[in-house]
Formats: sequence, structure tokens, C-alpha cells
Amino acid sequence: MSLTGFVESWRNEGLARDTYSTASTSNYAVILELLRNLECEGETNKLPLAGNQKILRNFRLTDEDISVICKVLGGTKITYINLSYNRIRDYGAECLAECLKDRNCVIQHLDLLYNDIGPAGATVLSEALQVI
Repeated sequence: MSLTGFVESWRNEGLARDTYSTASTSNYAVILELLRNLECEGETNKLPLAGNQKILRNFRLTDEDISVICKVLGGTKITYINLSYNRIRDYGAECLAECLKDRNCVIQHLDLLYNDIGPAGATVLSEALQVI
């Protein structure tokens, strides 16, 4: 699945479950633009969604976004995900942990620097990484 296909799936999954907020809809448009640029450069295995990028600075990802991303991530060949500088909390960390435990997961690099993940979320992620 291409990166833009990934974002289309992400958007459709969120809309189908009525979990998409106005902020997330804005995130979708911004992220889709970013990923189209990456595909033009041939970067199809990376998902760079750091909240401190100029294009994403006003659209930081939340647990809600991470939940939807994790549901559609399994069908991709994404090996690198940068989610630093977002608004991910313990629930988002739990979603990522479940994603990492999936046998089809090919993620090799996950950057969660400068989020709001507490001890409970960190523990769940640590346990997921031990299973891999």
C-alpha cells in the first residue's frame, strides 16, 4: 500500500467509526500533502509525522489519530515512524504496543520523543518490545 493509500485508509477508517474530529480532519489534509511529497521523493517506507515539522506544527497527532493509524498500519511496509512532538498519551501508547505485537508489523524504528506518555504507557510499550 502506498503512503497516500495508507492515509486514505486512515481517513476512511476514522470516518467509518465516527472517531474523526475536526482537528483530525485537518490532520488528514496536512499529512496527505506531506506524504505525497515523500512519495515523489521515493520515500515509501517512512512515516515522518513529527509534530515539530513546519507543515504539522499546528496539527499535532492525538491518541485518537494514533488509534486509527494503528488499525490501518498492518497492510503497509512502513519500517520507520516518527511520531515525536505530538500529543500522544498512554492510550496512544497502548494502541502502538498492540500494533508492534502484530506478526505483520515491520516497524524497525519508532520515535516517540516529546509526547505525553506516562509510566503506564511506557510499561505497555516496553512489554510489547520484549515480545518482538
